[in-house]
Amino acid sequence: MATCHSLVKVKGLLLGDPVDLHMFQLTGRVLDNDLSVWMNDELRTVKQFIFLPELQRMSVIVRNKDNSHEFFLKGSPEKVATLCDNVPADLKEQISVLTQQGLRVLALAGKKVNLSKDENMNTIRREDLEKNLEYLGLLVLGAKLKRATIPTLKILKNADIRCIMATGDNLETAISIGKKCGLLEKEPKKIHTASDICLDKDQDFDYAMSADTFNQLLLENKDLLKQAIHKLQVVARMKPDEKEALVHLL
Repeated sequence: MATCHSLVKVKGLLLGDPVDLHMFQLTGRVLDNDLSVWMNDELRTVKQFIFLPELQRMSVIVRNKDNSHEFFLKGSPEKVATLCDNVPADLKEQISVLTQQGLRVLALAGKKVNLSKDENMNTIRREDLEKNLEYLGLLVLGAKLKRATIPTLKILKNADIRCIMATGDNLETAISIGKKCGLLEKEPKKIHTASDICLDKDQDFDYAMSADTFNQLLLENKDLLKQAIHKLQVVARMKPDEKEALVHLL
């Protein structure tokens, strides 16, 4: 939590992703200008692998005061779990309980790595490190709505402008937030396969799906997806290019 982030310090102020900022502040540590982290000990981030939407994670190599190295990673629980050797048997149930409350959940993992002090960090590949990790736990954060969200959605709805949530969040988290902000007036039908789609005009429900389902339908049942798109309200775990594909379908 103290090192696996994208924060920078500019004129004494910490800048970066709000989730990273809140996470770091919880540690009670201080970030130096050279990315050293201070408290009772000193840590230094010597290599950062940035967050990539297609990987749903970021990671860092950290040097301790005794010149030993550790590797830390954070990201979506479903992706991080595939990289760990010791995932709890009830992890899916834990995540389900949390995300249904509208909470944002990240998984944390790490391991010790054998690197010399003079190691050339530019030659290290993330795929060589992002495996056989030790599962460390979950970081759970609230998903507070911005003050303008609800009134803005009301204005758009009153103007008959259709609103769809395309988000990188977990599907359950997205649905919960959709209810809180008024985007969803009732429980949506979750679409996992083409067989879940019902084109009966008498059926009064909205659709919610993951980006994986959206991509599968786009590839294998594009005509069906086009027919069902008017009921689609939430698409979760979407990458930028997938959001673009969604816009082209509308």
